[in-house]
Amino acid sequence: DDPRSLGPLNPEDVGPEWRASTAGEEGPRSRFSRLAPNFPNPFDSTTTLAFTMDAPGRARLDLYDIAGRRVQSVFDQSVSAGAHEVVLNGADLPTGTYLVVLTTDGETHYRLVTLAR
Repeated sequence: DDPRSLGPLNPEDVGPEWRASTAGEEGPRSRFSRLAPNFPNPFDSTTTLAFTMDAPGRARLDLYDIAGRRVQSVFDQSVSAGAHEVVLNGADLPTGTYLVVLTTDGETHYRLVTLAR
């Protein structure tokens, strides 16, 4: 489950591109992330993570520190198709930049978040 095993990240993997879609929407597969930018970012103690699912399935959100160590399992549940929001509580984490990894059936998406106090 180490995100480093997936190879180097490209700017489009963690960049600001975000396209919300509805379940059942047809069209070519894009490189847009299913993981939206968190709000607020940077954040003080809590931030909201949003993601979309095209079909029902399992979604897992993990938080990694800059060294690639998983520091928190944020969310791991089966969800319905559509948009979802999860609150990340970073109250017990040190200030820094973290990598949020969304893993769904066959896909992995990344987003950089910054905890600043």
